[in-house]
This record gives sequence, C-alpha cells and structure tokens, in this order.
Amino acid sequence: MNTYNTDKRIKTYKYIIWGIAIFLLGYFTYLIPGRIAVNEMRGTTFTYSEGDTLKDLISFYDNVREKGYKQCVVKDAPDEFINIVDYIIDGTPEYYDITLRYNTYGNINVVYFMDIYNDSEYIWKECNRYADEIISKMPEGLSELQKAEYLHNYLCINTDAEMGYKAHDEGNIDGLGMYNVFANGYSVCYGYSQAFAFLLDKAGIENNIVAADYDGMGHAWNSYVIDGITYYADVTWDDSCQDENGKFYDNSLGLYSNYWLNKTYDEFTDHKFCEYTYPTPSNSIEIAQKD
Repeated sequence: MNTYNTDKRIKTYKYIIWGIAIFLLGYFTYLIPGRIAVNEMRGTTFTYSEGDTLKDLISFYDNVREKGYKQCVVKDAPDEFINIVDYIIDGTPEYYDITLRYNTYGNINVVYFMDIYNDSEYIWKECNRYADEIISKMPEGLSELQKAEYLHNYLCINTDAEMGYKAHDEGNIDGLGMYNVFANGYSVCYGYSQAFAFLLDKAGIENNIVAADYDGMGHAWNSYVIDGITYYADVTWDDSCQDENGKFYDNSLGLYSNYWLNKTYDEFTDHKFCEYTYPTPSNSIEIAQKD
C-alpha cells in the first residue's frame, strides 16, 4: 500500500471537510439570519434612496417604536448616514432611555432599540428634578444668550470629560447620557449635548442636536435659535481642557473654555458638517451643510 498517496488523500479530505464547515458556518451565521431578519421585519424596513434625510430615518424609527417593535431593518444606507443618526438619537433628550445596536448582513442593518435603564420613569423624573433645580438657581434678568452661557458653564464646571472618555474607552458606553451628567458628573459628547439641550428646553430656548461622522467616529454638539439667529455650542470641547501633550487638566480646578459658545454658523469652524441636509431648525434635530 502506498502510504504517501493515502496520506495525500487524507489531507485532501480534511481540506474538503474544512471547506464545507466554513461554508456552513457562514451560511448559518450570515445568510440565514439576514434572510430571517428581513422576513420577520416586513413592513418595518427602511430602504435608503438618494435624497433621504436623517429626519426621514428618525421618523421611521419613531413609527416603529410607536408600533411596539424593538427592532427594524435599514437597507442600502451609507455607513455615515447610519452613524450620524445613531449620535443624534444618543444626544436627543427624548431618547434618554434607549441606545441602538446593529447586526449587519451586507447592505442590510438590523437595528435593535435597547433599553438603558430598568426604571425609565424614575430616571426621567430624576432628570427633570435635576434640571429644574439648575434652572431655579439661574440668576434673574439674563438675556437668552446669557442663559445659554450660564447653562454651558454649569455643565463645564460640574461635569468631568476625562472620566467620561475613560469610561467610554473601557467599553462603558451605555448610560453616559444626561442622567449620568446630572447624577454622577461625567460623560462624553452625546451626554453633554443631551444635557445642554434638555436645559435649553427648560429655559425656553429653541434648540437642536447637531451630529457628524469623523471617519467612523461620531460627535454631537448643539445649536439654538435666539432672536432669529442660529448659534452653535460644543460644551464637550469647551470642557476638554488639555495641555500640549493631551493630558487633561485637573477638573477640580474648574478649568474650561467659552471658545465654542454662542458661535454663529460662519464662526463655528473646525466642526465637520454633513452632506445629509434638511431645513433647520427642525424637531430638535439638525444637520447643516458646510461648503
């Protein structure tokens, strides 16, 4: 018996078996779940087409949630489009209690609405209590621009961006929204923008969430309308005081900046605006286009 030929056949069989196993693994973990997801979600699928806005997708999400669904399907949407909507959801006060998760199958994204808190009603009441207390201590007689500055400064003084970034880098992403800003005093950009928007709402100032995607990394900030003029503020950047080596200054010193506060559109440089546009302001959500 030729042992060489026998060993060669055995190796060939092994390769064939491995190939079949890899194919079946991909089939059952990629193709079948994708088909099942689409079939299960018929009637709750958003298929992106040119001209669709972020507001269109967010309205779709709202309709799905009103129907009681915990998931939906988004097809053919650019990654940037989906990522920016994710940050708008994270930064908008009305969505304080949910976060989005995704399973991707080619051009299909199955989107899951994940609850952040076990007791959302309690969290909402606490957010209102904290915000009402902050507003009650605001000096009387301030102009709306001065009110925006007061609330911006309050968040900078009482929130630790370094702790927020550390928690985010360690994977503790959920629960860094406005409740964590008010109750625990640290967050990242979407928590800052969510808290600032909530406080501006309480102060009676019309405002929007603005978001952009930087090579897969999202960022959120705020705009607000005073006397018919749209202003912008990035509380996160103003509270991220660092030295030339990137080291954060001691937050207990109360160091912060007003550089990214009460800026007009033309003054708000170094922020990337997005190609997906619709009229602003609009339903507490904004994406503007920068030439």
